[in-house]
Amino acid sequence: MGLDGLSTLSESSAQRLASHRGYLSLAGLPSLSDGATQALARHQGALRLSGLTALSDKAARALAQHEGDLYLNNLSDISNEALQELIQHTGWLVIDSLETLSESAAYELVEYQSTLTSISEGIARDLPFYPSHGYYRDLSGLT
Repeated sequence: MGLDGLSTLSESSAQRLASHRGYLSLAGLPSLSDGATQALARHQGALRLSGLTALSDKAARALAQHEGDLYLNNLSDISNEALQELIQHTGWLVIDSLETLSESAAYELVEYQSTLTSISEGIARDLPFYPSHGYYRDLSGLT
């Protein structure tokens, strides 16, 4: 279900939408309250929140429990703690617009998945020595 035209979403509406099973796209939402995010995290199926640019630690903790693919394509502002929560997510997680990231968080994100488009010189220097735990590391998106 695509509801990309929505620009706001109340917690009660989020609770009702969370009962929908399958694909749910709310890509037009520029922000969500922690309560609405917690409600949507109970949704079962792919969840596209591509309009969000920031996410609180509490919201990230809730979304990490989401059962299904999670698309946060425009997320550019996130704390290291929130990123630590999100990478616990067991489904497909797309976070490909982060503008700032500590070196330790970048290492963890690269280990989890590689959707980074740029990394610091220090990360580039050290990355070949960082263990990949047997996973193929595709860094083709880096420029």
